[in-house]
Amino acid sequence: MKVLFLTSGPYTPATRFRILQYIPALRERGIECVVSHGRPAKYEAYAWLGWRRSERVRWLSRRWDVLRARFGRFDAAVVEREVFSGSSTEIEAALRPHVDRLILDVDDGVFLDQPEKFARLAELADTVVCGNQMIADHFQPLSRAVVTIPTVIDTTRYPVKEKFGEPCVLGWTGSSSNLPYLLRLTPILGSLAAARNIRLHVVADRSEGLEELESAGVDVRFTRWNPHRETADLADFQIGLMPLADEPWARLKCGLKIIQYFGLGIPAVASPVGANVRIIRDGENGLLASTDDDWTRVLMSLMDDPEFRQKVDRAGRVTAEERYSVSAHVDRWWDVLRGEEPSR
Repeated sequence: MKVLFLTSGPYTPATRFRILQYIPALRERGIECVVSHGRPAKYEAYAWLGWRRSERVRWLSRRWDVLRARFGRFDAAVVEREVFSGSSTEIEAALRPHVDRLILDVDDGVFLDQPEKFARLAELADTVVCGNQMIADHFQPLSRAVVTIPTVIDTTRYPVKEKFGEPCVLGWTGSSSNLPYLLRLTPILGSLAAARNIRLHVVADRSEGLEELESAGVDVRFTRWNPHRETADLADFQIGLMPLADEPWARLKCGLKIIQYFGLGIPAVASPVGANVRIIRDGENGLLASTDDDWTRVLMSLMDDPEFRQKVDRAGRVTAEERYSVSAHVDRWWDVLRGEEPSR
């Protein structure tokens, strides 16, 4: 079996966590996997060419993918989200006649801004693979087949954190575009910093906006995200944070931060929004917090009760291994690629 994967770029989260992690396991099962990243990556441009010419290069590289599919005898093609971020479905439509199966993988609310485009993509695809149930609910009336496969981690690459000390390091990781969610906690973290020995460690692509937290008295450490040391940087955390606003885009997130925290044996505290409430069993493998008082209470409970924290740590790691790991879901991808009903 031969499969072509069209991805956004080697360092985008959707590519790394929803495609590349599975490639070794799929190859072990005898699947010939050909991965074609956007060149340049979908949301980037070559500095020496500028955006418009870079987009032209990207378009030409995708036309090459269509030719490769036409003459390469691929059994299936997997499109990560969409080939281009605009309104075009030209490449997906051109690809469709040259593969036996076309699979669309969607892991967030990209369809909110382009509903007609994603309705067309769902119509072209044999199967839409969705990162959570809320996304699946959207595509159910649009697609012939919808399968839910959560965003997961390779737990073999996530060592469990063993030591906790002073200061207590609260951590947040993600794209800087999502930093406004973290900044909503500024008053809470400022009050905690006045009462407890804490540090906030932020791992992201940019640091703009963190001065607001520093002005509130929070000791902030910023680490620029690097894929080669990601787990080592996150292992500095003692409590992982995932605040969200209850809004359409946030409700469609797949909770990757929580799953990464779980994998490292770090207790997670999150807003009860979207997939978060399906991942976290409140008070067992993580904690949910809605109001400012909730956030203060649960963070202090984790800092002040080591036994409770360790119980949550262990349960989170088990959840990652059993429900949100590559090994737990590779069989489902195997079935999707072959056009079979995924095993439960």
